[in-house]
Amino acid sequence: MIPAAHVLLEELPLTQNGKLDQRALPAPEDRQRPAGRRVAPRTEAERTVAGVWAELLRTDAEALDVDSDFFALGGNSLLVTRLVNRLAQATGAELTVQAVFEGPTLAAMAAELERRAPGAPQGGALDVAAILEGIDLIENMSEEELDALEGRIK
Repeated sequence: MIPAAHVLLEELPLTQNGKLDQRALPAPEDRQRPAGRRVAPRTEAERTVAGVWAELLRTDAEALDVDSDFFALGGNSLLVTRLVNRLAQATGAELTVQAVFEGPTLAAMAAELERRAPGAPQGGALDVAAILEGIDLIENMSEEELDALEGRIK
């Protein structure tokens, strides 16, 4: 288990009985994002993920943003299976448990859902540089070279 926050103290606050005074402990600062930087869910997939999170984590969907972290908000390995199942019911996309652990933010899960959505193009990323190189090669060919190339293809 990894703590969500750390607070360094010179000394622990104690009650008159010498026990830890939990009410006197300072609240941990939110260091995950700078003050004022809140990005609400932008896409349908992000709004769907936010809705499922709000239901499972018993929180308000409006309070979630794209940088929200499922585990930092109280999610755990037991809730991950419920999360995967509910997202599959809501979207038809099969998100893996491993994908949740690798990308625990709202934006990362939504992107993975969009990638895995039924009808989404499958395969790796396009190599744009190689495509542009091929286009340049063809554009710089003479008519004779193009005719010869076309003859080989037919």
